[in-house]
Amino acid sequence: MDLAAALVELGRLLAVKGKPEEAMRCFARSIELDPTCAIAYFAAGDALRDAGSYWEAASEYRDGLTYNPRNARALVALGNCYLELGEYGEADMAFRQALAIRPDLREAQEELAALERKSLKKAA
Repeated sequence: MDLAAALVELGRLLAVKGKPEEAMRCFARSIELDPTCAIAYFAAGDALRDAGSYWEAASEYRDGLTYNPRNARALVALGNCYLELGEYGEADMAFRQALAIRPDLREAQEELAALERKSLKKAA
C-alpha cells in the first residue's frame, strides 16, 4: 500500500472516530501526494456528505470520478448529494450512470425508483 492510500485509510478511521477535521487533513494530504487518487476524493466526499456539506461532497465525488469514472458506488453517492440539494435531474443522471455500469446495484435501483415516483406525484 502506498502512502496516499494509507492516508485515506487513516482518514476513514479518524472519520469513524468522530474526528472529521483530522480525517479531511488526511484526505487532502493524500490528494497532494497523488492527485489522481480517486479513493481520496471519494473518502473526502463521504466525510463531507456525513457532515451535511452536500455541495462540497458532490465536488469531491465529481473530482474522483474524473480519475475513476466507472465507480458506480461513487455515482450513487453523488446522486444522493444531488437529491439532498434538490437537483433531481442531476441525481437521475448519476443513478442512471451507476446502473449502466452495475445494473444489479440495488441502491441505485431503489434511489432511481423513488425519484421516479416523486416525479410522477409532482406531475399528477
